[in-house]
Amino acid sequence: AALSSSGPHPRAERLAAEAVRLLAPRCASVGLEEEQRREECSLLAIACHNLGAEREHLGRWADAAVAFRQGAEAATHALGPNCPLARSLAASAADALEKASRHPD
Repeated sequence: AALSSSGPHPRAERLAAEAVRLLAPRCASVGLEEEQRREECSLLAIACHNLGAEREHLGRWADAAVAFRQGAEAATHALGPNCPLARSLAASAADALEKASRHPD
């Protein structure tokens, strides 16, 4: 997210994707304590938000929607379906899908 404000969106997108890649298995891990798994899934949700935002900056709407949806699922898994983060990410996914339909590749 810090890189995004300075302009190099492709690099920021790569770093956000790497964060998602590293955190996703931890969120799905069955060997973690429940509290630790919730924390890992919350971090994954934020990483997915960052990835989706970078993809939006790059005009990659469908890819952004996928990242936002993954984040919404992680937030729901960690914090429940009614948590503000899960709702916000689901709304971002819907917005990105709508933009993708207006701006096909």
